[in-house]
Amino acid sequence: MPDKEKFGYSASVAIDDGHLTSAAKRKIVTLLRALIVQHTLYPSSEQYVAVCTKLVQKYPKLRDPIGSGIVSIASQIVTELVISGILFS
Repeated sequence: MPDKEKFGYSASVAIDDGHLTSAAKRKIVTLLRALIVQHTLYPSSEQYVAVCTKLVQKYPKLRDPIGSGIVSIASQIVTELVISGILFS
């Protein structure tokens, strides 16, 4: 999992204070998508869960307030892959 500084200044500040703007969340999701694609173009559900779980373990303030804590970030990564043309919906 990358250090928060790799997400950019605004995202790293948002991680620290726990108030993610949509722009900060997009930066995080975009970087995670790039890291995932370096390993596989077709990640499995287990791989999404593993990446998102590691993310919220390292940065607990990114955890969803309900459920498993990773649903919104995982779905945003999938959406980012679809938008970029890597995955087909």
